Amino acid sequence: MGLSLKMSNDDHILHQTVRQLKTMGLSYSFHTRLSAFLDILAASLVLLSYWTGVGGILARL
Repeated sequence: MGLSLKMSNDDHILHQTVRQLKTMGLSYSFHTRLSAFLDILAASLVLLSYWTGVGGILARL
């Protein structure tokens, strides 16, 4: 009982924090920056694996 009450209290604090972030407009810009960063990271990883694969093929030739 006490554990569930503590969890719901933490959830309430979390919801309050998210609401405050949304009113300040930070959560949206942070989310877009994060997704853009992840897209760039994924693209660079794909390019890196592509180039290392090409380098491996050229090394075999």
